[in-house]
Amino acid sequence: MYEGGYVNGKREGNGTEHYSNGNLKFKGEFKNDGYHGKNVTIYNIQEIQQSSAAIIFQGDVDKGSYVRGRLFHPNGR
Repeated sequence: MYEGGYVNGKREGNGTEHYSNGNLKFKGEFKNDGYHGKNVTIYNIQEIQQSSAAIIFQGDVDKGSYVRGRLFHPNGR
């Protein structure tokens, strides 16, 4: 689920994306339908029944591609 702006049918500008159960996946800038910006945090659900989420990536993203940062294994390492 996405809330935010669109340009030509693609996600653009500030917005938030949530998993279908309502957990936050991403909050920040979108560009050309992808995550974009510096110091981005992308979350992943550990278990659908839990409301907590683990971080899967922190760092810089350019048009949806990880540029520089820390990528985490699903176990948090």
